Amino acid sequence: MKGQNDGGTQVEVTCPVCRGSDVGRMQSHQVAEPPYTFTLYACHSCGVQHWSPLVHPGPAFYEGEKVLMYRELHEGGKSANDPRFARFFAEFGHLQGVKALDIGCSDGAFLAQMAERRNDVWGIDIDQKALQIARARGLRNVASADIGGFIENARAKGLTFDVVTAFDVIEHLTDPVGTLRELRSILAPNGVLVGTLPNRNRLLVNQMPIDFPPAPFLPL
Repeated sequence: MKGQNDGGTQVEVTCPVCRGSDVGRMQSHQVAEPPYTFTLYACHSCGVQHWSPLVHPGPAFYEGEKVLMYRELHEGGKSANDPRFARFFAEFGHLQGVKALDIGCSDGAFLAQMAERRNDVWGIDIDQKALQIARARGLRNVASADIGGFIENARAKGLTFDVVTAFDVIEHLTDPVGTLRELRSILAPNGVLVGTLPNRNRLLVNQMPIDFPPAPFLPL
């Protein structure tokens, strides 16, 4: 399907997951900064929905606290009882002594629980304010880094991880499939990658700012 980029030029819109072109428009959303009109497309082949164009807002969007949840994170308000973490520990709570990397570690609430289980925990995020909270929890191997740069550095050092987690992160990426392929390269043998994504078919969709770009691109 044809769509428009930020300059108004007609471009071919394809699914960022299966790369198919059988996509249909669902709705539009306008944002002032950056000044874009985003369009939500649904892939008829694999069922994934995605916003286009894929223009990442950068760390200023998260640090600027335009969405209330990011302000709460910067105040250390992320709950250790997050249901995403509960599901993880229900299946992987037996893990001890493993090297774990959390992509988009935010304020470190998940990593703190992994550390309590005597795991070697690492985390990356682009939100400096959230990382300050993570460090205040006593977490040391947390860094401000983009995923691609971290993977390149890890490969250069021969660094691998037994567990890589990405809670509601993949939908923020402009190349989700390519990033997942790259993450495989730093998984140890028999390592696991665990992630979560929002569901556009859930109850009360389109009721929260985080349902719209520029933050998320890839709602399922």
